[in-house]
Amino acid sequence: MRVKRNSQLDKAHGCLAGLALGDAMGCPTEFMTPEQIAAEYGWVEGLVAAPIWHPHTALPAGRVTDDTEQAMALASVYLRDGRMSA
Repeated sequence: MRVKRNSQLDKAHGCLAGLALGDAMGCPTEFMTPEQIAAEYGWVEGLVAAPIWHPHTALPAGRVTDDTEQAMALASVYLRDGRMSA
C-alpha cells in the first residue's frame, strides 16, 4: 500500500521540528550575551544543560521551553479548528 504524502503537512512538521530543536539547543543560552555564552560554553554544538545560575537550570539538556509548548498548542488548535481566533 502506498501512502500519499501531504507536502504542506510535511512542511509544517519540519517547521515545528526545527523550532523544537532550535529551542532545545538555545534554551541554556537564552538571556545570555554572546560574551557570557563564550565564557560558559565556548561554541555550542549540541544539547547542553543550563548553568546553575540560569533561569532554565531545572530543565535537563535537550528540553524545550514554553516557546515550543506555546507553538505546539497553537498548531493543535489550528489543526482542530482550521483557523485561529482571539
